[in-house]
Amino acid sequence: MRVDSDDRVLVVNCGHGEAARRLAALAANGLVVGIDKTDEAVREARRQAAAIDNVMFALGAPEEIPWRENYFSLVLCNPPVEDWKRAAAEVFRVTAPGGRGCFPQAPPEAEAALGDVGFEVRGRLPLEVRKP
Repeated sequence: MRVDSDDRVLVVNCGHGEAARRLAALAANGLVVGIDKTDEAVREARRQAAAIDNVMFALGAPEEIPWRENYFSLVLCNPPVEDWKRAAAEVFRVTAPGGRGCFPQAPPEAEAALGDVGFEVRGRLPLEVRKP
């Protein structure tokens, strides 16, 4: 997955934030936001990233992303996802035009759901998408 220095990156199901911290180093002039469903994971991610200026963490789920529309230039969505139709719509909503998404370990229903909401689907395993 290519990461540009000014990317605005969303990491869905970020857990303790390891991927978000790594991406923050690559998007040094951008912002990385990690979301997770559990308070514990968000608290631990914040603790481990306390010294990193361009990363933040919030409560959220793939099906309900707490962010404004058309913001992120890159989305990384880790499993698990309970409802791919809702998650695809939410990821599409928060992805900026021309933005990209990466879905490691995505099941076949993810590809269909992402295409149905308007993403151009590219690659498979990891599943990659682009918002026109």
